Amino acid sequence: MKPSTKAFFRLHGWRHPLSFLHGYIYGRWINTYLSVITGKTFKRRKRKAGGSRSGSRPPQPQTGFGRWFEERYHSKVLTHEDAGKIVKLNKPLRVDNPERVIPYEIANRIILDTPGSLAVMRCPCREIKGDSACGPLEVCMVVGEPFVDFVVDHGTNGARKIGREEGIEILEKARDSGWVHTAWFKDAMAGRFYAICNCCSCCCIPTRAMKRTGLEAKYLAPSGYVAVMDTEICAGCGGCEKICAFGAMSDNKGTVVIDREKCFGCGVCANLCPSGAATMVLAPEKGIPFDVEALG
Repeated sequence: MKPSTKAFFRLHGWRHPLSFLHGYIYGRWINTYLSVITGKTFKRRKRKAGGSRSGSRPPQPQTGFGRWFEERYHSKVLTHEDAGKIVKLNKPLRVDNPERVIPYEIANRIILDTPGSLAVMRCPCREIKGDSACGPLEVCMVVGEPFVDFVVDHGTNGARKIGREEGIEILEKARDSGWVHTAWFKDAMAGRFYAICNCCSCCCIPTRAMKRTGLEAKYLAPSGYVAVMDTEICAGCGGCEKICAFGAMSDNKGTVVIDREKCFGCGVCANLCPSGAATMVLAPEKGIPFDVEALG
């Protein structure tokens, strides 16, 4: 047994062997895991057997297994600044009561005993999608031990260790591409924060599920911010409406209207607004930001 596997087992403890096994399968064969969980494998088989794709459907609420799963596998939207703070963190972090940060009953422990330990791997959502996926693929960062050593030792999606500088470069490229930074938690990863993903609305499985359900699926929690628009300097270019992953932007006779309920505070509009009209402000009703400087 590899040392990283032993460390991963100790993380779960002798009392939770099934949780360890669940995490081992997820951490080592994540593409297959997600394909099975999302029904991707079944859909491919159906098409190969002559089945057709279903037409467009109105948003469907998340029920049954979907509701159960989102409590155990979910994320917190991050602004670019807050994602960078996690990568740059140079001291251990432990948040004992993170419910206002991560509003889920399960898988919401924020523990970083080894800040600065980072790995990057190919995005499983993009790999599952195949040739039509966005690039580049190396955009998912695993954070902290024993997770980093585990995915590197087992070659999960080509995982390799990186330094903080490369981690920041990955975040910057994702920002410039208009992708959403997200911090991920899972029950099988000892209920802890373990990864930063950079998600696009066309490839990311949870984001697509949220769009399909009219944001009824709750895989992503808001960042704790919302976007506001200075209509005096807004150029009315319509760019923010096109890039918003959550459909929170709309045009009303040349004026951008922001649906505060739909806004998840990712900051993509503020990052890419050519006139600087979009900015982010704190929104207490959206929870507390995952800001390691404030939480620590």
